[in-house]
Amino acid sequence: MAAEKRKKRRRGGSYSLQYSVIAFIAFTIFGILSVTVFFKINSVSIRGTSIYTADEIVAASGLKSGDNLVRKNMKKCSEMITGELVYIETAEVRRVFPSTVRITVAPAEEKANMEHDGVWYLTSAEGKILDISNEGFNNSLITFYGTDAAPWLKRGVLFESEDERKTENIFELLEKTKESVLADSIKSIDVTDRLKVICNFEDRISIVLGSVAEIDYKLRYADRIIRLNIGADEEGTLTFHSESASFISRDGIIRNQETYLQNLDRLKREEVLSSSIIAAENGNDSENFE
Repeated sequence: MAAEKRKKRRRGGSYSLQYSVIAFIAFTIFGILSVTVFFKINSVSIRGTSIYTADEIVAASGLKSGDNLVRKNMKKCSEMITGELVYIETAEVRRVFPSTVRITVAPAEEKANMEHDGVWYLTSAEGKILDISNEGFNNSLITFYGTDAAPWLKRGVLFESEDERKTENIFELLEKTKESVLADSIKSIDVTDRLKVICNFEDRISIVLGSVAEIDYKLRYADRIIRLNIGADEEGTLTFHSESASFISRDGIIRNQETYLQNLDRLKREEVLSSSIIAAENGNDSENFE
């Protein structure tokens, strides 16, 4: 009886091994066929809005009828689309078995100008470079000056500054100003010194923010000061300090400049007079000595 049970267990184990081998062989054959014979691409569907035609998007993706759906690298196809067709911000490329690829695109919208040494980079909200020019772009877009653009930039790549921290600051400022109540009134931002960021408000007020630290609070506070304490047509400079803010009007700046120049002129005259007196005294001493 025991011997018969042992034989049954051996036969059961043998069958299990045979089933495993058969399953492995079947899986292997199916895997080979799936990347050689099965799942050939015969259609590509396009979803989303774009300035490009479906044919242009498919051509940029590198997908061709008859390509194997499994072997095709969908991520690379996506990167090819967004790299070649610069006005597409994102392209999601997905397999739809057994024989379709679905591409969903989102358009890139012009959001900002980045200026560096007379070269202008038109970028999307995500920082993608849509165009490069020596003549500037749409003046209705916010413009960043002093960006220190990296020398390797080209259309289709993300904008970068040679200063990595300045790159982060630029896109934080772009995001925060877009969300701010001042969004439609800030014409440009100077990031030449990233610790002394200056916003141009309506071409009449320079807002010296300092660093981008607490940028949300500073923008809200600037809006409050401008609305409640500064005249609708007044020009000048609003400066944020470590624990306060101050405003000086354009007339005040001019008066300060005039006062500075007058004091400088007075000091120069005093120096000249003092030099003349010293020279005269030295001359008298020389005569007495002789």
